[in-house]
Amino acid sequence: MKPFYTRKQSEPERLFVETLESSKKVKWWFKNGETEIKYFAVPRSIINQFGLTEYDKLEWILKAEGGELVIIVKPQKGEIR
Repeated sequence: MKPFYTRKQSEPERLFVETLESSKKVKWWFKNGETEIKYFAVPRSIINQFGLTEYDKLEWILKAEGGELVIIVKPQKGEIR
């Protein structure tokens, strides 16, 4: 999944990418885009099976060394998790 291109990263996002890149426990990672139709999306019915609200957006997808998939969702504005 290289190279990784982005317009502008926040400092926390940049540090997160560095952590992913240096981790031996992460096989690969994918940062979902935000504005174009070509980016990865999951139908709302599948998201709801995981107990997420219908408003959650997939932000990152990681594949761990043991084969597990990790999905990180982006909270909506004003939402506290």
